[in-house]
Amino acid sequence: MTALFNSNLSTVSRRWPDLAKKIVAQGNCTELTVAPLNAQCQTLLVNERQLTSAYDRIKEARVQCEAVPSTAKQAFVYGTALGDIQHELLKRSQLETLHVCILNYAIFATSLAHQTHAWLADPRVTLHDWNSLTDVYMPFVASPPELELAQTEAVKLRDRLLLELDHDYVISMHSQNNEKVMKAIAANRDIVAQDQGIETLAYPCANRITLIIAAGPSLEEHYDTLTQLSQSRCHPILIAVDVTIPVLNKLNITPDFVVYIDADNKNHFQTYDLSRFEHTTLVYFPRMAKANLLRWPGRRCCAYSEAAIYDAIRDDYPRASLFSGGSVIHPAVDLAVKLGATNIGLLGADFGFIKDKTHAMWQNNQLMATGMHAAEASVLNGFGEPIPTHSNFRGYLRELERYIEQHPDVSFFNTSRSGAHIDGAPVKNLMEAVDE
Repeated sequence: MTALFNSNLSTVSRRWPDLAKKIVAQGNCTELTVAPLNAQCQTLLVNERQLTSAYDRIKEARVQCEAVPSTAKQAFVYGTALGDIQHELLKRSQLETLHVCILNYAIFATSLAHQTHAWLADPRVTLHDWNSLTDVYMPFVASPPELELAQTEAVKLRDRLLLELDHDYVISMHSQNNEKVMKAIAANRDIVAQDQGIETLAYPCANRITLIIAAGPSLEEHYDTLTQLSQSRCHPILIAVDVTIPVLNKLNITPDFVVYIDADNKNHFQTYDLSRFEHTTLVYFPRMAKANLLRWPGRRCCAYSEAAIYDAIRDDYPRASLFSGGSVIHPAVDLAVKLGATNIGLLGADFGFIKDKTHAMWQNNQLMATGMHAAEASVLNGFGEPIPTHSNFRGYLRELERYIEQHPDVSFFNTSRSGAHIDGAPVKNLMEAVDE
């Protein structure tokens, strides 16, 4: 390494000796290709991605720092880059603490070897990696290229950062300006008025194992066991998501609850045989198509998410809310918790594509216009191997993991290693878990 690297590392060693050891141990990464890029200013090209602008690094950093209010006393920077963001933030006299998080040790080591990082000596700075700064804290700035180049151990934090950066867009999709959704909710007002909320349900999940039946391809691994369990005298509580209805019909399984939160854009629900669901409670968000609600043969219970689209109907017809982070799995899990579940198993919660399928039983592209062959992202499965997915599916995974973190009194377990690894939900054999 260069003399510049040794000088910068000396500062890190003095202040954060444990991180300095990791820089030395992990910094020499052969998977990175690094080259200087000279234009109007110099930057580094890492795996064909510029760490900063090559035209005006300081102006770029100042624009990025606009995400931090000028009055902020504390700020967070995710990704070290070349230190320009840190340098600009530390010019603010009112800033008392700056937390900087390493997302890739090899990139940080490369940066230390190419440029002086005076910000490391500033007493207001605390240096972290993803082990000590595990979540997204406000206000923050993230280095865009390092979000792409985050090392494997940092991808959970990276995904949470991406979720936060997408937050305003996601909220806009669930705002009262969404005319189509608001019309669907308005059409269901008479149904919501007569249906009770989930708060009127008893606590059937207390002291019983609860299984969330999601529609990922790994659900197919459990058909025989699930059928056997459903026929047992003291079977687990079964909460299924709506697109598993064809699977349940094939297996002759009648769940206790079905959860449905979205509009039926492809009209699948209209084709389902619902005859076996007379004794199943449908838990729904009132954006569901009215015709589909009226087809349900059993009890219906309305719930809302916290989205603004439900504010008006919530005021007129108060009902309990369920957590929703984009996937129907989220309210299904939250329903189980609100009904008293303390031991929850996840089936088919894959958040990725396996076996050339996006969903159990359904063929690729049947439920999704962009099927697995258009996957632009990946997640690690239970074997530590990457499987294809979409970035929104990856976001749903991170929201579930956050929910699990926030409910330490509830035990969660996954039932397959084929789908995404879920932090906080260790993999267990389904039958053995039920028999415990």
